[in-house]
Amino acid sequence: MPRIAIGEISHETNTFCPPTTLAMFKERHWDHGEEITRRERGTRTYLGGVIEAGERLGATLIPTFAASTEPWGTITRDAYDTMVRELVRGIQEAMPLDAILLKSYPERHEAAHPAMEPSARKVYSRKPGKSRPLSLVAGA
Repeated sequence: MPRIAIGEISHETNTFCPPTTLAMFKERHWDHGEEITRRERGTRTYLGGVIEAGERLGATLIPTFAASTEPWGTITRDAYDTMVRELVRGIQEAMPLDAILLKSYPERHEAAHPAMEPSARKVYSRKPGKSRPLSLVAGA
């Protein structure tokens, strides 16, 4: 069975609003590990679909970190950096892995923050002779 880490950072940005803070994410949706499976199983969400498909196909899913909040302003640097650290830590703890499936939907962080994919790739080293996919769903 393939071991697949799953995770999500989701936020719809409205640049006319004040910044979105770390507290706003923690108040709405801030889950680690099996909390993610309990919250998302059976829902019509990205992670709900991943869980359903993974279970149907017999994959071993390792939920890492998931956070989201209501649509609001650009994500603060502290909030973004903290969420990426949580996600990367979850991926590191889940190793070894055959694949990683992440949903990244923080629309307005580009000017102040690096993309999430390079952070995930840092901990997702390739072994010689073995292809290990990283799927990053952005803006869906």
